[in-house]
Amino acid sequence: MGTKNENTNTEDDKKKCFIISPIGQAETEINKKANGLYNAVIKPVLKNLDYECVRADEIDSPGSINTQIMNKIIDSELVIVNLSGLNPNVMYELALRHAIGKPVIILKEGSFNDMPFDIIDQRTISYNDDLNSVVFTQNELRKKINGITDDSEIDNPFLTAQRLKKAISEVDNNNNNSTDIVMGEVLKEVRSLRNMYFHSNNSLTDIRKLQELSSKIAERTKDLMFEIEEDNLGIESILLELQQIYYQQKKIAELLS
Repeated sequence: MGTKNENTNTEDDKKKCFIISPIGQAETEINKKANGLYNAVIKPVLKNLDYECVRADEIDSPGSINTQIMNKIIDSELVIVNLSGLNPNVMYELALRHAIGKPVIILKEGSFNDMPFDIIDQRTISYNDDLNSVVFTQNELRKKINGITDDSEIDNPFLTAQRLKKAISEVDNNNNNSTDIVMGEVLKEVRSLRNMYFHSNNSLTDIRKLQELSSKIAERTKDLMFEIEEDNLGIESILLELQQIYYQQKKIAELLS
């Protein structure tokens, strides 16, 4: 009697995952590192979870490669991004996926010190380019993928800006629920600030980024108070927390200078 295969889905039935990654010329350091992450971590995890995955250099259909890449970014159920090296093409394609508002998982080798300001608050899997890191990175990636459900809330800088703009517009139209919406979006930014603080290593660069971000969120929160035109203890407590974070980082920056 034959054994039953656990993965009975055909290729057409499988969920699709597109991999955004630096690729580089064959046998270059960039190419070897990108292939190492792809072959040792990403492919095995996706295969185990019954995803079909493809990277740009594996697309062999005739036609415009740029159009094919854009279609993969737009249509795939999941996109995984390798931000290592902060490749400009990778950054552009990540921005497109953010604008689409569909699930994306980010990985990056090493620390977050050189992460661009706009996305430093995004949850990112940090990994080391060595064999000891493979199992850990696989487990982290698997947890992130398993955490994605049909009703998962997608959160990224583009969508946050859209929601805030819409919420403030509803405040102007006296929508009773708008204050709660605005508060929710501001709280997300404060959580992002906490996440950034958690990942910082108290270097002067990190501290200055934290100061800049906390100042921006504080200014935005003050503007929201005027938009709402009412006293709001929740917003006042957010401002107090931001002020404490700002001055704490300022003191550390002075010690490091």
